[in-house]
Amino acid sequence: MLSSSPRPNPSAKGNGEWTRLASLDLFRGYAVLGMVIVNFVGSFKCTPRLLKHTNDYCSYADTVMPHFLFAVGFALQIVWNRETTKGNSGESIAASSFGYRIAIRCLRLMILAFLVYVPLSPMLQGANWVSGSYWLAIFKRDWFQTLTHIAVTSIWVLPTISLGWKGKLLWMVLGVGIHAVLSQWFYFDWVHASPSGIDGGPLGFFTWGIPAITGMLACTSWTEHTQQFGLSNVRALLGKWLLAAIGLMLVGYGLSCGTRLFDQDRDRAVDTIRLAEPPFVPPPPRDQRAWNYWMMSQKAGTPSYQFFAAGFSLMVFVGFVWLCDVRSYGCPPLRTLGQNALAIYVLHGFIDSWIKTYVARDADAMQVVAASLVQIAILYPVARWLQYKRWFIRL
Repeated sequence: MLSSSPRPNPSAKGNGEWTRLASLDLFRGYAVLGMVIVNFVGSFKCTPRLLKHTNDYCSYADTVMPHFLFAVGFALQIVWNRETTKGNSGESIAASSFGYRIAIRCLRLMILAFLVYVPLSPMLQGANWVSGSYWLAIFKRDWFQTLTHIAVTSIWVLPTISLGWKGKLLWMVLGVGIHAVLSQWFYFDWVHASPSGIDGGPLGFFTWGIPAITGMLACTSWTEHTQQFGLSNVRALLGKWLLAAIGLMLVGYGLSCGTRLFDQDRDRAVDTIRLAEPPFVPPPPRDQRAWNYWMMSQKAGTPSYQFFAAGFSLMVFVGFVWLCDVRSYGCPPLRTLGQNALAIYVLHGFIDSWIKTYVARDADAMQVVAASLVQIAILYPVARWLQYKRWFIRL
């Protein structure tokens, strides 16, 4: 849907009415920019491993998608807060239609995802349309990418929208528990079997709920703070967020230490303290440590990865709130990208594929950087034009 909206206000609330949160736009714009870069450079041989998805540890590339889920959770909570305080409708009336409208929007997003991902799938090249393996690949891999994960995860966390922090945390733990049981039963091996899943596979929403609910909790605390104090004393709130972010990252790292149980040369009688490599540091190769459910893996959607990524997203968001709401720094380019994230996401896939037809996979670093800048130089003017026209593409 193409909508025309008023210019955003940097405040979360003004004159009793909810307005667009500028720092959230900056955060979303940063996520869009990171996505564009890592998706492009990740397929070239010269690209450092830190900028690639290698599925056995948390690289910088693996931190990008959780930002979107965090932002989705934050935005969902904002919409709910606006609906339940608008006019004299009351919470019960708003709740009766809110879930239905969000579900319809998620269905639209899933349809868009199918149209974007599946026609570009190499499976369509000479594929047997009546083959069960073809449709398995569509469902397991091609369709269940970022947009579909956002849609399904939004539906999964929707029942918590009116709950307090205890209810949200219990729902988060429930999702982790279900995911762990299913993974132990069959899912971990299934999602890695050919054709392998992407970003957690069809059941990844159980753990993608971790960054989404983290965003919802952050929004709830932001709402309570601004309703009581406005934008004064925001530093105190950011301090609490920073502690929560560190806590989540430590939980993720602590869980990841279980991966050391799968070292091929382990000697448990001597080595009693077994700490895993910290995030962003690659683990030993697969012949020295078997892939397992404890490692930080975006492909498997493991809890260790999701908890760390949720904390990292919250920490990055703290930085943008500090820049935007404390220091009054707007960063217009990021805001431009963030206000039309869906349009840029869809467009970047086509531009990415087109540019890569002219750049060899073994190109040197300078060529890859130049090609990446060309892609950004194409995408940003489109986003800026949409912003100038006040057209915001949302479903």
